[in-house]
Order: sequence, then C-alpha cells, then structure tokens
Amino acid sequence: MWKKLYEITNLLFNFGKDLQQNRADLKQLQAEVSELSATTQEELRKLREAIQRLAYELQRVQENETHEREKLELRLEIQRLRSQKQLPQGDDDAKPTED
Repeated sequence: MWKKLYEITNLLFNFGKDLQQNRADLKQLQAEVSELSATTQEELRKLREAIQRLAYELQRVQENETHEREKLELRLEIQRLRSQKQLPQGDDDAKPTED
C-alpha cells in the first residue's frame, strides 16, 4: 500500500513538474510566435512597398514607350508627306525657333 501511495505521489509530482515545464515552453513559443509575427508584418510591408514601386516604374515605362511610338509615328508621317512632296524638305533634327 505504501508503495502504491509512493508511486501515486511520485506520479503527481512528475505531472506537476511536467506541467510547469509545458507552461514555460508555451510562454517561450508564444514569444517566438509574436516575434515571427512582427517580423512577417515588417517583411510584408516592405514587399508591398516594393510592389508599389515596381508598379509605378512599369507605368512610367509604358508611358515612355507610348510617347516613343507616337514620336516614331510622327516621324514616319513626316517622311511619308515629304516623299509625296506635300512637305518641304527640312532638317528632321532641327527644332522650331521661337520668335
């Protein structure tokens, strides 16, 4: 009977010890999760900023390409008109002077 009582007491003591260790482990894990969450939030913020910058740069590139196409179309139109003698010959690189 004393042996059974000793075993039960020992078992309860070990359960209590294990419970305390589990609580300490749980607190440590909660701290790690909190730290990881903060780090993840910061990384997501940086990623959003990078995506916004890339979107802005892509928009600028598209606008520049559109302007370049428009300039090329105008140059081709000038060439076509000159070849049909509807425009006088002139220097393509010359810019109009302001009077």
